[in-house]
Amino acid sequence: MTADIDARQRLLELHGIVYRDVMWLAADGAEETAELPVCGHCVPRHSSFPSRAEVPEGPCLTLRLLALAFRLPQ
Repeated sequence: MTADIDARQRLLELHGIVYRDVMWLAADGAEETAELPVCGHCVPRHSSFPSRAEVPEGPCLTLRLLALAFRLPQ
């Protein structure tokens, strides 16, 4: 395994998607929670956000940038 492949694999493992309970404030100021798919590294356990729109659901920027190397030509 080359160093490049090893580094990419470690990034994928570090920034993998996990389902976590995430909290945010609703428009009325009440706290809401849901179990959402988020980056296991970028969104720590028991995270809270100012609003639902600010919850970084899905792959983080690191994974999206890593995926650019595998994008098919258009």
